[in-house]
Amino acid sequence: AAYQRPPPPPPPTFAAQELRANLQTMSRKNYDLRALPQAKKDEIEGYIKTLLDSEVGYDLVAASEGQLNALLAGKTYRLLYSTEKMSMLAGLPPFTKITLAMDGQGAMDYELSFADNWMKNIKTECRYKLNRSSVTNQPILQFAYEKPSVKLFNFEVPLPFMKDKTNFVLMAWFDGSVWIEEGWEGGERGSGDRFFNVYFSDNA
Repeated sequence: AAYQRPPPPPPPTFAAQELRANLQTMSRKNYDLRALPQAKKDEIEGYIKTLLDSEVGYDLVAASEGQLNALLAGKTYRLLYSTEKMSMLAGLPPFTKITLAMDGQGAMDYELSFADNWMKNIKTECRYKLNRSSVTNQPILQFAYEKPSVKLFNFEVPLPFMKDKTNFVLMAWFDGSVWIEEGWEGGERGSGDRFFNVYFSDNA
């Protein structure tokens, strides 16, 4: 879609400001989610639920694809918080960084980088597009792996078996810097436990 002027930013709210501050601290100090005290997790999840229930963010249903691309252009989002039982953060080494870097024109770099590990990163160039949920009409960022590779020590090795695999991230709440994905463990809306994945951009 053609690049369009982004919509005006949503008004600031207490929950959004507090969640942003917590995510900024986690990002800059490189906290590992699994090491957070339960009280801090409860606080963060309270802010997430407030935002999802209040819907005070960009109007994602009304926003055009061009406007959403304008909001994503030049941004890098890191997955910092997740309550998903099968989340990649749960099964990867501590301090792993999962990032999405978008140009706003359909190109994206997707990377998992590892701290103090003989495996340095797994990354791929991607093409992405914005579709809509058939249930909620919320935007879904869908992307396909084009040039997947793994860096072992100082050697980069292609991963041809991963080429053309696809992935997606739902936009349930978004304000430019905070991106909340909502889902259900059973796969369908309302089936099983509700979970959240929260991405944060420090360059928003």
